[in-house]
Amino acid sequence: LFFTKADFNGLTDLYAEITGPGTTVGEVKTSTMAQADWTVNGKYYVIPYNGMAAKQMGETVTVTIRNARGSIVGQTSDSISEYVQRNLGKQEALVKTMFVDMLNYGAAAQTNFNWKADQLANSWMTEADQALGTAELKPCGDCRVSTGNYAGSNLSLESRISMQYFFTGVQTKNLYAVVKFTSHVLGSAETTIRVENENIALNGKYRIVKVEDIVVADGRQLVDCDLYDADTNQLLGSVTDSMESYVYRQATGSYEWMKTIMKFSDSAYAYLHRND
Repeated sequence: LFFTKADFNGLTDLYAEITGPGTTVGEVKTSTMAQADWTVNGKYYVIPYNGMAAKQMGETVTVTIRNARGSIVGQTSDSISEYVQRNLGKQEALVKTMFVDMLNYGAAAQTNFNWKADQLANSWMTEADQALGTAELKPCGDCRVSTGNYAGSNLSLESRISMQYFFTGVQTKNLYAVVKFTSHVLGSAETTIRVENENIALNGKYRIVKVEDIVVADGRQLVDCDLYDADTNQLLGSVTDSMESYVYRQATGSYEWMKTIMKFSDSAYAYLHRND
């Protein structure tokens, strides 16, 4: 959320009090951010709110600016849904499609998780608004290739998008994983991430590598994950997978709603590559 810097001229030791949705319906969580940690964007201070899940696109976030004595010197509130509603008509075609697909994904997540399902984030949209979104999803396919001890994957679509890779039959206790993919947000840059042993979960017979660096625009991007013995560098298992592949394998029954994230992914990718 944005605040004009000039409104706080002469004021020091400010801090932002940030409130937004918690993990249960009706819960509000609060955090604070010192002025030194605010982002500066031209004439504005920018206060971020992180950790919202797709199902919370209709939830209100409030930022209150207080001085050292705790007095309020500024305040604003907004939600993703309200932002899109105000700005949909002002955007170029690719952004309009991305915005509509995003809110449709949020509403589908609300329905799936029974999160304020009577107050869907896209409920204000007219038929004309909906027509701006992706009508038909481009076909998905399963590109998964695995070797060794790979046992399956999971896709988490909560506050952050993450792929979780499961390996079984691994007796080694000291591990690391190397994850490679092309980040389209970073200009189609080849990205390599090393996941250390302390970040590889143990759940029963499984070793779980979680990758949280995938963004929605990378839905069709192949992600390579190799699991190694940290003492010998021996390769214990590997997989190539993608969000698209997971959705293809799971998008039946209750997983039908996941197709909405692929529409959002495709429109986000198209927007990021609009100048290619």
